[in-house]
Amino acid sequence: SSLTFKADGESFDLVVTTDAAVWTATCEAAWMTIQSDNDATLRATAMPNRTASPRSATILFTGEDADPFEVSVTQAAHSESSSPLSTLERDVRPSLAVASATFYADDRLLESITLDRQTSHYKDQVAIKFAELVYDGMWYTPLREALSAFVDSTQQAVNGTVRLKLYKGNCIPAGIKSPNSLYMEEIATFGDSHDLYSHKDSEGFINLLGLPMKVKAMVDQKKG
Repeated sequence: SSLTFKADGESFDLVVTTDAAVWTATCEAAWMTIQSDNDATLRATAMPNRTASPRSATILFTGEDADPFEVSVTQAAHSESSSPLSTLERDVRPSLAVASATFYADDRLLESITLDRQTSHYKDQVAIKFAELVYDGMWYTPLREALSAFVDSTQQAVNGTVRLKLYKGNCIPAGIKSPNSLYMEEIATFGDSHDLYSHKDSEGFINLLGLPMKVKAMVDQKKG
C-alpha cells in the first residue's frame, strides 16, 4: 500500500489490523512524524515540502510474532502544489514589489521639484481616468493614447537623482536633485527677491481670486 501527500503538508489517520498484540510504526524520514492515537490507529503527518523535487519515504510496521509490512509514502514537489508559491516566486515577487514601489516614489519625488503646480494637479486627475480606461479594457482607444501623450510630455523635464532609505516596508526620501528643478532657494521664502516678487503683488491676485465670492455675498445680501 502507499500514501500520497500534498506539498503543503497534511496528515492521515491509519487504522492498523494485525494479529500482533503489540506493534510499532517507524519512519526514518525527518519530514515525517507518526503518532499513535490508540491501539489500532496512528496519525502520519508530512511537513511542507519546500523543494522543487518530490520526496519519498517508507513507514515500517513491526509487531510481536507478526510479519513486518511497509507503507510507501510520496510527497509532491513544491512546484506541483497549487497552494504556496515556489521558492523562486517567493524570492522574485517581493523584489519586484520593492522595485515598483521605489520607482514610483522616485518619479513622484522628482515631479515635486520639476513640475509646476497646475500640471502636477492635472496629472493626478488624468491618472484616475487612465486607470478607469485600463480597468475597462479600453487600451486601444484615442482617449487612452491622448492621455499617454500628455503624461509623456510631462515627463520630459522629470529627471535627476533621488536617494531613498528603505526601512520596514517604507521608502523614506533622503535627498532629491535635478538639473530641471524649479526650486530656487533665493526666492523660496519670498524674502529679499524684490526683482521677482513683491508682497504688494499679493493684493492684486487676492482681489481677483476673491471677486466671485464677493459678488455672491453682495447678491445674497440683496436677497435679504
